[in-house]
Amino acid sequence: LARFDELRLRFDLPVLLSVSRKSFLRALTGRGPGDVGAATLAAELAAAAGGADFIRTHEPRPLRDGLAVLAALKETARIR
Repeated sequence: LARFDELRLRFDLPVLLSVSRKSFLRALTGRGPGDVGAATLAAELAAAAGGADFIRTHEPRPLRDGLAVLAALKETARIR
């Protein structure tokens, strides 16, 4: 995630990201593998906001809802 823009610029290809249940999320939160759902969703939404073309997830429903909220927030920001 930290070097996402570099990948996009270097290869000029669509980017697929997968952050589900990764060890960096457990390290950041201090939680176990089965208890990082909120952290996973936050990282997935950050990837989407950063321009990821595809996101691989284990939890499609929360991601779909989060993406809908993100889109609504972006639209509201444009209107103002």
